[in-house]
Amino acid sequence: MKIFIVIVVLFVVLQMRDDIVNFVNPPPDLSAFEGEVLLYSTAWCGYCKKARSLFEKSGVSFVEYDIEKSQLAAEEYRQLGGRGVPLIVINEQVLQGFDRSKILEQLTAELPLLPAP
Repeated sequence: MKIFIVIVVLFVVLQMRDDIVNFVNPPPDLSAFEGEVLLYSTAWCGYCKKARSLFEKSGVSFVEYDIEKSQLAAEEYRQLGGRGVPLIVINEQVLQGFDRSKILEQLTAELPLLPAP
């Protein structure tokens, strides 16, 4: 019985891993980001949902294209070399898949320099 409980707890922790990471290390406020962010996604994609949530929680404006509902979006996705979803474009820099640290790194690299206090 103890093994079953441990397995269930581990499963729940793994399922909630991203929520735990966001609670412990919330995304920074990137509302000053003025670049273009495109998200090529599908309705069923869990990592697309995570990318969407990351952009929303960090205050980044983005445009989302569902590649299963729009032929134009699907064609753009193919031209960008899409091999899976999400495909994220940040100021013409293409990122394949969801990698929180790479996305945040790219977004912060594109932030305008703030004047010294």
